[in-house]
Amino acid sequence: MQTDRPALLITGPLDPVVEEFEVACEERGLPLLVLDREKYGIDWGLSWTSGGGRIECIVEHGRGSFDSRHLRSAFVRREFVTSAADAGLIGGEAEYIGVQRAIHVNSVLRWLSSRVPFMNEPLANIRAMSKMVQQQTALDVGLTVPRTFVGDSATLAADFQAVDSCPLCKKPIEATRLRTETGGVAVHLTKRFERRTLDELQSLKSCPCVLQQFIEKRDELRVTIVGQRVFACRIDTSSAHLDAQVDWRHYDWANTAHEIVELDETVRAQLLEFMARLELSYGAIDLVRGQDGATYFLEVNPLGQWLWIEDLTDVPISEAIIDWMEDPEPAYSLG
Repeated sequence: MQTDRPALLITGPLDPVVEEFEVACEERGLPLLVLDREKYGIDWGLSWTSGGGRIECIVEHGRGSFDSRHLRSAFVRREFVTSAADAGLIGGEAEYIGVQRAIHVNSVLRWLSSRVPFMNEPLANIRAMSKMVQQQTALDVGLTVPRTFVGDSATLAADFQAVDSCPLCKKPIEATRLRTETGGVAVHLTKRFERRTLDELQSLKSCPCVLQQFIEKRDELRVTIVGQRVFACRIDTSSAHLDAQVDWRHYDWANTAHEIVELDETVRAQLLEFMARLELSYGAIDLVRGQDGATYFLEVNPLGQWLWIEDLTDVPISEAIIDWMEDPEPAYSLG
């Protein structure tokens, strides 16, 4: 059984981070154990036993087996969901096995996170995914948040849009992928929203959404926080096509400037306090700086991407993450 103290990386297929991390960790002499969620049951597995007053958890993988007590740190890059396609099953049986696998692995990870430093404990990730929790926490630390409606009530949505005449935008509850009738994949992103009649808003009953004050922006900031290290990237979409000006994820890189900037000290302190209250060691935060001079908090993604920022600006976010995995910082304390 292996006894070196590796860092654990749980991710999904085709994650570009893996190769970069493997090279960097090898250069440092830091063992790295990578587990692809789609290879569960094929290349790796998790089992635990209890007895003699203790619980033992073993990771089995291509290079042998490993006692989880010897892990140095862990970073869950992708939420653990999986199918049972490898078992040659379809329909109800495949769905059943997929659910059993996800419950088992996520249960083990939650137990493990109380014994091994995790860059974001699984339960902290789940809590931080809530837009309602995010906005309340942002308000509690003094951040400015755009006026927002989230829900399925046509009446309340109509009341929301009637408060003033400010422009509005529409967002999905979560930017999940949608498989189209032709077999392609689409993602609903932020779009400008024209006020609707009460009858037109009745469709909310079947699919809730987010309506939000649209900020006439000067620029946007993508702030990546790793422990106490803060990396702020200014994203200027003023010369990009119109969809990208509304939401930079309608990518128009050729006309979208990226540059590393220093955050206002007050905003920086507020964001670190925000992360502490959510008990997050890693987060990708989206801010907008409005034409009115205010800085608005939009959201945090505890599993957010960062590599494109490194590619465009050379900011060392990956290095900061590997630093943390090699020498994990203690859990946040508000005491």
